[in-house]
Amino acid sequence: MDFFKPEPDIILLDYQCTLCSNGAGRSIWLKTHPDTSYSVWIAQETMREWLLPLIRDKYVILITARRSCWIKPTLDRIAETLHWLPQEYYFNPDGAQPPQHKQRVMIEKVFPVHGPASSERYLALESNALTRRMYASLGIPAFRIDQPIDSLPG
Repeated sequence: MDFFKPEPDIILLDYQCTLCSNGAGRSIWLKTHPDTSYSVWIAQETMREWLLPLIRDKYVILITARRSCWIKPTLDRIAETLHWLPQEYYFNPDGAQPPQHKQRVMIEKVFPVHGPASSERYLALESNALTRRMYASLGIPAFRIDQPIDSLPG
């Protein structure tokens, strides 16, 4: 007998190398532009526009390791490029490593509002392997996506 498995309705979205398509080039840019404001980098970030139709009808929580001082320019860039913004977003206030920062956000902010991981409501789209392992330890499926797909994994 086939049982209906509900599709996750909350997407936990990584920014740097998931939504942002040129994020992998950031470290090279930083090394070659040491005296240039980081806001210049943000202004040239490109987005994976093909991802938007897959997540537009979901509740999207952007959780990024990017420092909190870059919230406004990052959200402005997303809005300018995609004409869309996530329903919630969490940036990194203290420079914690991505898995630790994102686990803290899940435990302190997301689960109290949206319910536990056992609810099967969550799907993480995450580029960092250590962070994907952290999500798995919480019972949340997590996938790296870096090329166009037709449907969400799961």
